[in-house]
Formats: sequence, C-alpha cells, structure tokens
Amino acid sequence: MKLVAYSKNGKECLAVGEFRGGIFVGVDELKRPVRLKKVNIIFGDVEGEPYWEDIKELITENDIFSLWEIGEDMSLDEALDLLGKNSAEGKASLYFKIKETPYFKFLKGKLLRRSEDEVGSIKRKKEADAKYKSLRNDIDALLEGKSTSLLKAVLEIYNYGPRNDEIGKTLSKYPDFWNRFLDTGLVGPENIPFEIRLMMKSNDEEYYGYDFPYEDLTELNTFSIDDEDTEDIDDAISLHKDKLYIHIALPYSLVSRGCGADREALKRGSTLYLPDGKWHMYPLEVVRGLSLNEGEERMSLTLEVSLDDYLMMESYRFKVAKIINKKRLSYKNAESWLRSQGMWDKLLRICENLRNVRIKKGGVIVENFFLKVKYSSGIIEVSVYPPTDTGRIVSELMILYNSLAGRFISKKNLPGIFRIQEEGIKADVPTVDDPLYFPKIKALASPVKSSTRPGPHRLAGVDFYARASSPIRRYSDVLNQHQILAGLGYVDPLDEDTINKEMRTALSGENKRHKAQKYRNTFLILHKIRELGKVKGIAYDRKSVFLPDFLFMNAKSKAALDVGRFYTFKVEKVLFSSQKVLLSPLE
Repeated sequence: MKLVAYSKNGKECLAVGEFRGGIFVGVDELKRPVRLKKVNIIFGDVEGEPYWEDIKELITENDIFSLWEIGEDMSLDEALDLLGKNSAEGKASLYFKIKETPYFKFLKGKLLRRSEDEVGSIKRKKEADAKYKSLRNDIDALLEGKSTSLLKAVLEIYNYGPRNDEIGKTLSKYPDFWNRFLDTGLVGPENIPFEIRLMMKSNDEEYYGYDFPYEDLTELNTFSIDDEDTEDIDDAISLHKDKLYIHIALPYSLVSRGCGADREALKRGSTLYLPDGKWHMYPLEVVRGLSLNEGEERMSLTLEVSLDDYLMMESYRFKVAKIINKKRLSYKNAESWLRSQGMWDKLLRICENLRNVRIKKGGVIVENFFLKVKYSSGIIEVSVYPPTDTGRIVSELMILYNSLAGRFISKKNLPGIFRIQEEGIKADVPTVDDPLYFPKIKALASPVKSSTRPGPHRLAGVDFYARASSPIRRYSDVLNQHQILAGLGYVDPLDEDTINKEMRTALSGENKRHKAQKYRNTFLILHKIRELGKVKGIAYDRKSVFLPDFLFMNAKSKAALDVGRFYTFKVEKVLFSSQKVLLSPLE
C-alpha cells in the first residue's frame, strides 16, 4: 500500500491505499474513504493502515533545527538518512514538519535552507498570527458574554478612549462591536463611556465680575425651594404686601462677559448632572458665590410683580437687587414653613390665577414627575417624585419669570433666545390621576424651537418665553439675562448675529450634556431592572409597557397585553445598546 498526501478544501491530509487505473483508492487519516485523481506526493510503501498520530510525531522540530544548523540544502532522503528515519512514515512526518517550521522550504523534492533573517521573520509572523488568533478568540468569547483576560483592557478603552495598539485595531475591525459588547451585560454600572468622561471636568478658567448699582431688598422675608442636595440655588421668592418678588442669581456679579470662565461656560452650555456627581458650567467657587444660600448676601436679577386685590398681576419690572435668602426650604418641608409664615394660601392663589390665565390662552398644564437616579459605592438608587403643590408653585413662578423676561426683551426690540412652540395640543389631555399620564403627555408634546426673534409658546399658553431663571447652570439663560440688563441700561446689548452665534454654541453644549445625562440615567436604570429580575408595569398598547417606578417607556412584552392593565413582568432581556427591555407577563 502507498502512503500519500492529498489536498482537500485547502488542507493537506495523509491517506493510504492503492492506485487502480490511475485513480488512488484508499482511506485518509480521518478514516474517510477517498478516491483521488491526483495526489500531492507519494511517500512510499507501508504495510497496512498506519497509526496516523505516530507518523506526525516521528520527526520533531528539534530534528528540523539540527538539519538547518548543517547549513545546506538537501533532499528528503538525505535529510532522513542524517536523522536515521528513512521510511515512508519518516518521509511523511518530515514533509509535514517542514511546513510547520520556519527552517526550510520544500520545492521539487528538495529542502531549501532559509537564511537566519528569513527564519526570524517567519517566527515573528507566526507569533503575531498566533497572538492575533488568540486575541480574536478572546473577543469572540467576550461577545458571547464570557469574561476573559481581555475584559479589563476593553473596559479601559470604553472608559478612557481608543488605543492605537493591537487590541484597539482589532476591535475596530469588528462590525458594531461596542453595541454588541454592551448587550452582553459585561459593562457594569461603574463604567462611564469615554465621551461622557470628557465632559466630567471642572471649569478652572479666570473670572472677575461687574459692580452694578442695585436696590437693597435684604429686609424681605426671602426663601428658596429646592432639592435637599442642590448646590446651585438659582431662584428665591419673596412676598411683601401687594408685591411678589422672584429673585434669580446674577452671574455677572462674579463672571463678566468675555473672561475665561465665561467663554468656557458658553462652550459647555450647561452644568452636567450625572447620577455619579455634577460638573458645573462655572468654576465651583463661582457657583458657591452665586448660589442663593441661606443667610448670605447675594446679587440678583429680580422680577417685582405688583398684584391687585384679587392677587392678579397688575404690572411688573426687573431690577438688580441685593438679597438675603432667609430660609432654604426643600420640597418636603416648604408647605409647613410657608403656612407658619402665612404665605402658603396666598402663593397657591397667585399661582392658580397665573395658571388660569395660561389655560384661557390655550395653554396645557403639564404635571411634572421628577426622576432621580443616584449611583454611589456600587449601589443604584432610582426615585420617582409625583407632582406636588409645592412643585406646582415653583414651576408656575418660573414660567411667569421666563414669560415676562421674553416680553421685556421683545418690548425693548432686542434679540434674545426665545422658546417657540407654534402648535398647541389639540388632542384630549390626560388627567394626572391616569396611571398612563406620563407616556400619554409625552406623546402629545410637539417640538419646541429656539429663535432670536419672539414667538408664542402655545403649550405654556404664553405670548413670549425666554429662559432666564437658571443662569448658574444654563448659559442660554445668561444671554437672556444680558439682554434684560441691557434693557435696564446696565450693559450694551448683544446684536442678533452675536446672539444667534452664541445661542447655537450654548444650545449645542447643553444638548450634548442633556443626552449624556439621559444616557447615564437610563444605563443605570437598565442595570437596576436587570438586577431586580421582576418589575411592575402598565400596558399602554398591546406590546408596549410603561414602568412607573422608573418612568421608563422603552419596554416590550413578548405576549399581547390588555391596554391599561397592571402586570408583574419577568425581565427576559436587557438590551443596553438600544436601551430597551424585553419582558414576559407573570400573570
């Protein structure tokens, strides 16, 4: 019987058999019957079917190296004679081992010795190929959700940016790698994408402020209402006789236009709020110096509103003032303190009147549910706060401030950053006691655009709306504040080209940070949902589910549901890349 080598699908195999009429018939090393018109090489005669594994081990790499050290080309027979293994099996073993090692190339029955440089080059390539293959295997394992030694390096790239090394280059060759990697669940909640980390930096630029003439309102019984952990208190309120005062922090008192800190704040557009912390638009020292903290004198851009006997607005005026916040309140304790000061019912009545005026103009009252996500020491906390009367008071007064800011800027024929919504809600508006209020009101909202020229905000029910009530954390509010100050004669007004250019810069930065905040919140919410394994939800169509404990709407049920019904669901899968949850009802 003859021992031969043949090729199949690009791979050489051994076979044993006989030639019959020019056709080789036999069996190969994988025990497959073969019938071949062509073989690559005939090694010689053997007695019966050999032990295939033994053939491959007859000649070792050390044997090949010893032949190479002789320093000459040689035939197969000469090589085998030198090794003392000249047989058909030895020839087959040498043939395959030559191809596995870098020392010779086989051509027309001869072993052609490679130079030392050639051998070194081939070894390096083989090592690189083996390393690359191992790397690809590790990446494939990661994408199957298996933790490998590569995980740490990949997470470093996710957190701190691309690397121009073999790992980074190989990952770039994988289509949609990062989305696939996210969906494995191997990216834990402690990981924050590089693009977001780039925004997690303090503003350390220089600053200096303006000295404006002001009215002293420090005797007023001024108070603020904010979250308990708020560091940047933008607004405070006073009630005195027939006057309502809304005080807004005045950044120009510490940061003048054009200084380094101001230009950096413009680029940022807003403060970045993440569950892990906050990165302020202004330097931290500025934020602390502007925040309307309890017991500290602060400069403000104050709106003074005169009220009639029915607590309806008669007139208004803006002024620069010095104030002292006499009491810092939270949404939890504000009502009791305001009642003790005899202001609660009056504030409710003022805000009810303001709300009714907006409704008559076609405005829709949108009740605000607040979502707060925190991440600290490996623990994710998700809280949802329903609307409260205290929240409604603050919201109504901020709408008043911003609508009158827009009216004032417009009356002075100055450009500003106006929020315009030309189409109101024409469909039926859900009531706040509807369990599906949140997704329904979201679905009804129409787009809002920003313009340097005034226009109505139909949803709010106001003729003008220019945000100016949050200047510590939002730069577009600083620009509107500037125009109000210009209307009062404190500074030169900004022209339309300047407003338009800086509006685009500020809103771009603000939008970028808003997306980062939304992404991070949702990412942690998804981890919390995955951790819980079971969630409660309400069907808002046959397959779509609203999760009220997370204000989360991108959940889908595998089974058809009864619309409006509450269910308990098993969490089947969390898709981090598309920020979606797949559920199965348990009842």
